[in-house]
Amino acid sequence: MDTRRSPGRRIAAGSAAGVAAAIAYAIVQEIDLRLVGNNADDLLLIGGLVTSDRREARTIGLAGHLAAGAALGTLYVTLGRDRIPGPAWLRGVIFATVENTALYPALLLEGHHPAVRSGELDRYWSATSFAQSVPRHLVFGVVLGGLADRLLPKHC
Repeated sequence: MDTRRSPGRRIAAGSAAGVAAAIAYAIVQEIDLRLVGNNADDLLLIGGLVTSDRREARTIGLAGHLAAGAALGTLYVTLGRDRIPGPAWLRGVIFATVENTALYPALLLEGHHPAVRSGELDRYWSATSFAQSVPRHLVFGVVLGGLADRLLPKHC
């Protein structure tokens, strides 16, 4: 069996690319949180569902964010990469933009989140928060698409 075409290799490559993309996303988030002054902190959003302690919430949120990155990377290499036209970086950006646009409406439920209710997190359903999500997802997509193609050549 050609191991380059194995499902395990595709999953491993997609997961690795997704984790790297999630790390790049988190770095861009830290920059924009400081520059914009709008607290749309995805790590706190995720981890704040588990604990009200900010530091613990961000740690848990990072773990959840990296796991989501791995899952999205796997989804990208198994379902999206070969169906999206263009160079690797653009395929990744298209995938990340579609994911962001498809999932963003779930934030209409933000009023139920403890950190949003307490004012610790700013509202996500706003032009500013959505604008913050755009460069985060662009970087995620560029890293995902580029790294996935380096780890897993197109014919695999």
